[in-house]
Amino acid sequence: MDDYGIFYPNSKSLQQLQVPTNRMARTKPFKIVSFQIMDACGICQKILTKKAKQNEEVEHAKTKSLLAKESEKLDFALGEINILNKQLQREKDAFEEAFGDVQEKAAQEFATADQLKSKCSEMAIVCNRQEDSIGAKEIKIRELKARLAKQREAHRLQLSEMAIKMQQEVYMSKRSLQGGTTFHGSENH
Repeated sequence: MDDYGIFYPNSKSLQQLQVPTNRMARTKPFKIVSFQIMDACGICQKILTKKAKQNEEVEHAKTKSLLAKESEKLDFALGEINILNKQLQREKDAFEEAFGDVQEKAAQEFATADQLKSKCSEMAIVCNRQEDSIGAKEIKIRELKARLAKQREAHRLQLSEMAIKMQQEVYMSKRSLQGGTTFHGSENH
């Protein structure tokens, strides 16, 4: 027998058992042995159950330890994710603010560019009108210069004719003073 009260038969113990030859006598010691075997099986069952429970407790402790480690890793990872999310949100906010500033500046520059284009278009229209006006005035000036040149020529011719006429009159008055004869036909020339 061991510490648990289990009887383990070996060759000596089996020799010490005296097996009776008659049937009745044979069944009694076997009944004792069978009870011992049944007790041994029950004890074995208890030992196996106890061992299984100990193994289960060991496995449970290992699993619990592993779960604690993994939970710690998970908590650390969640903390890092939280920190990264906050950093990402700050960067996102900064980006959106900078992007908003850039959009506002771009809109102002587009508005300024549109105003400048509008002013340039207006100035181009004014310049075209002025060029047309200047062209018309230059044509008028050329016409006036040509007219003035004709008038000068006409005046010069008139002055020349008047000078000739005056000379003829002077000549005629001198002649008429000198001799009393008049020269006819000088007015026709």
